[in-house]
Amino acid sequence: MPQLQKIANPELTNSILENIGALVLVADSSGLIVYCSPSVLQFLKADKSEVLGTGWWKLTRRSEEIQTKEIETIKKIIAGEIPISKTPHTNSVLDKEGNEYWIQWQDTLGPDNTLIGVGQNITDHYKAEKIIQQQQIQLKRLSLVAEKTNNIILILNKAGNVEWVSESFEKLNKITLAELIATKGPNILDISNNPRIAEILNRVINEKISLTYESKNTNIKEAVWELSTISPVLNEEGELTNIIIIDSDITDKKKMEAELEKLSIVASKTDNAVVIANAEGVIEWANEGLAKMHSKKIVSPKHILGKNLLELSSNPNFETAFAKCMQQKISVIYESESKNDEGKNFWVQSTLTPILDSNNNVSKLVIIDADITEQKHAESIIREKNKDITDSINYAMRIQNALLPDKEKINTLLPESFVLFLPRDIVSGDFYFVDSIRMNDGTMLIGFAVGDCTGHGVPGAFMSMIGTSYMKQSLKEHTVSSPAQALDFVSNQLNNLLFHHDDSHVIKDGIDIGFCVLHNSSLTMNFAGANRPVIIISKDGLTQIKGDSRAVGFSEKKEPFTNHVVQLKKGDCIYLLSDGYADQFGGPKGKKFKHKQLLEVLQSIHEKPMTEQKQILFATFNQWKGHLDQVDDVLIMGVKL
Repeated sequence: MPQLQKIANPELTNSILENIGALVLVADSSGLIVYCSPSVLQFLKADKSEVLGTGWWKLTRRSEEIQTKEIETIKKIIAGEIPISKTPHTNSVLDKEGNEYWIQWQDTLGPDNTLIGVGQNITDHYKAEKIIQQQQIQLKRLSLVAEKTNNIILILNKAGNVEWVSESFEKLNKITLAELIATKGPNILDISNNPRIAEILNRVINEKISLTYESKNTNIKEAVWELSTISPVLNEEGELTNIIIIDSDITDKKKMEAELEKLSIVASKTDNAVVIANAEGVIEWANEGLAKMHSKKIVSPKHILGKNLLELSSNPNFETAFAKCMQQKISVIYESESKNDEGKNFWVQSTLTPILDSNNNVSKLVIIDADITEQKHAESIIREKNKDITDSINYAMRIQNALLPDKEKINTLLPESFVLFLPRDIVSGDFYFVDSIRMNDGTMLIGFAVGDCTGHGVPGAFMSMIGTSYMKQSLKEHTVSSPAQALDFVSNQLNNLLFHHDDSHVIKDGIDIGFCVLHNSSLTMNFAGANRPVIIISKDGLTQIKGDSRAVGFSEKKEPFTNHVVQLKKGDCIYLLSDGYADQFGGPKGKKFKHKQLLEVLQSIHEKPMTEQKQILFATFNQWKGHLDQVDDVLIMGVKL
């Protein structure tokens, strides 16, 4: 026979998993089921949501003693102490309607510390066994049971000759008993394909015990695998009268095992420490990873068995974590610092997970420790670097604040005014400007502006400082005689500074600015805007001058900015603003505040004192924002004549 090649074919594997009749469960290292085959759901009459995330033991309805033995078996499998192929185990499960079934499982280790179980429904097999062992029913009653099961039942005399077979025998083997006897002979030694059948039969007869074995049935065209339980039937005197063999078809299970063997990554031990305790916290089992991670002298598996977790843990918060796990029946994660045998400090992250029984009570506790020393070291480095970066940004903030006009200057030049300035980050991409302007004829004018640079945070702050510097410089240029010319000047300076490179290195950023120059004696105001408006509210109503649809700096449009002249009256309110207030998400539906709503707020408060206007705008913004993050820098400047 040619040697078979191992083929890694995920599609083939998935197809087998989804279509075969075998029951397949995959559990993670904490015992929670992360995959179940459709046959499991059909068998349990349950939805996937009712099975996934369930504890590995929750589907079993057995005594604590048997469950403890099974946990030990599983751990020995993981440690490679016993061969997986020789450790089948039987669990009882309940479907959604409360019907009890018995499943024979074969476990194998899977990738990422998963445990894969392939099961076969042996309920009839199991029930028949119990009937034989406990009641020693008459052969006639057994035949009635056999007729109702898909498993094959053979009744032998004490010499091993076949006397009776169930109807399912012919269905599976595609041959009658008479034809089989004519071909092979009447004795099980002639019929069976198991090479150890003589040894097995001899033990059943002499020791009067039941045994289980597997065989590949080659008596038919398409060979099938069978799981057989052979049991003695004894009379009241304990003498052997008959032998019963119950066969179950485990072909699908064998196919699955073959596929899982290709997919499984078998590891005998894990680097993590694993501890299992009972519901009181008394340790019942621990792996060798515990001694590797912690001190071998203090916490080796041998030394901690029988001790309580509450006594052993050095973590001051463990008692709280233990209580939370037990009361809320959830996994709890905590961290601890400890020393190894070399005296070096190391950090451990522990996950304490409860295992629940069928009554939703905690039956076991599992602790998995992972060494996170390197992670903690990396976090420390990141914290230091973050501190350095934050210190640098804070210093940049002081520089930025130094460039902004101080309150005394603002109050001197604009006594009835306010500035609502809410940076999103430590430094801001928004800026404001207030200064006096001396004309050639000696006339003193007052210039004030609000700028909104592309972006926010550090990049925006760089642009804002550059913009502030060029705004101040523009007022000293003899060629600048209006806000529009000032914006033209700032735009040219930015282009010369940032945009003179080739196309691959062009910085396509700019500044949106609203710039006003006020003549106090005549109440005349000149305004120029780069994507920003000026809002004027008087007794006659609200006027909004939008300015030009282009930014200062990079822009596809090259036309000069437009200068607007406005005649004002005493009591009029002038507002310049960035777009951060209107763009803030919030409110009952988490939507933007929007410019229209902001205009309505300004119109409703414009007659109030400027300090009160600022307070109302600030409170309205925070109420709208609620628990959401601030999305942009916020800046509003208000001036009353």
